Amino acid sequence: EDIVKTAMTAAMSPYREDITLHAVGLGARGLSKDPYRSFCRLVESGNSNLTWRIKEHDSWASFLAWLGEFGVVDAGADQPLHEGPV
Repeated sequence: EDIVKTAMTAAMSPYREDITLHAVGLGARGLSKDPYRSFCRLVESGNSNLTWRIKEHDSWASFLAWLGEFGVVDAGADQPLHEGPV
């Protein structure tokens, strides 16, 4: 529900914001079934100011590893590398 509200807000925004949605632990083909499939198709379509990128992660560990690649968190620890919000 919160993701749909975010999509509605982004669609109404006058700004073209880069948004990446991270889906964690939905399993193989988790986003290929409705209602997820329809939602993903809409937000990735470019229509109504929606040009989201969707990145799937098998587990929280793989999500943290992905964040570690960008220096947001140390993939070997559960603590952020900085003090402020991500």
